[in-house]
Amino acid sequence: MGNLIVSDDEYTELAQALRLAGTIFERKLEVYLDILTEVSANGIAKGQVKENLMSFASTASILTGQFGSVAEECASLSESFITEVDEADGQIYGG
Repeated sequence: MGNLIVSDDEYTELAQALRLAGTIFERKLEVYLDILTEVSANGIAKGQVKENLMSFASTASILTGQFGSVAEECASLSESFITEVDEADGQIYGG
């Protein structure tokens, strides 16, 4: 049977990168929502376009917190994979 080599550092770095990406996406979404709110409040006086933009901004705000949550879940899975591999190695090799 061949040996599987798992680099712990790669999975740790992946977890860090995922958390950073989640944070960046959350910040970008916040800026985007601020722009939508500003445009709908001050850029368009009235009418269907204004109402549609406000509705879109409200719907888009539902995404707040979602990127961070998904990124954290993926990062945790990456870290737990390392733990699970280490536990399996201990069982196989008696370590």
